[in-house]
Amino acid sequence: MDTARDEALPTAPAHGVVGVLLAAGHARRFGSDKRRVPWPGHGSLMEAALAPLQAVCPRVVAVLPPGDAWGLMLCRRLQVEVAWSFRRGDGLAASLSAALPLVRGAPAIVVALADMGDVRAATVRALIAAWQRQPGQPVLPVFGGQPGNPRLIPAVLYPRLEGLSGDDGVRRALDWAAAQRCAVDDPGVLRDLDTPAGLG
Repeated sequence: MDTARDEALPTAPAHGVVGVLLAAGHARRFGSDKRRVPWPGHGSLMEAALAPLQAVCPRVVAVLPPGDAWGLMLCRRLQVEVAWSFRRGDGLAASLSAALPLVRGAPAIVVALADMGDVRAATVRALIAAWQRQPGQPVLPVFGGQPGNPRLIPAVLYPRLEGLSGDDGVRRALDWAAAQRCAVDDPGVLRDLDTPAGLG
């Protein structure tokens, strides 16, 4: 992992793409708030997950659960906008729907997960570059033949995201099989932290 090197690279030309971090989940398998786990090169896992979005996107929105004082303080310190997901038990789709009012003017969004702290800024740039070549299609990163995250969703598809529910809601609403596949040299697109054992 060479996050510092990636984030030192010049940002892409103005593209208007907004970063969205989904950070309102329960983390049942982890047993505690994994977003707060210390992470190499960053104060916490959530800060590491935000870093590539902040390095590339002019705006970043984090979706938080109601009453998340720690997350709110972190976002204020990092100048990250906050959307509240009041349907906390309703999966990733509900969190994404909660972000929509704050991103409607953006031509596309890059959606990242708060438990993925090894994604490189270069990957976010690659997704945006692929979208700029074919603006109407969603884009997903591929490493070693495996699709991963974060993923880019163009504005033309925002209406499909309204009122979704469940972790499978986005997969049902968007045809990822027909998405652009963007090859990246970044194993971080496949790594997430589900249990404390993953820290080893």
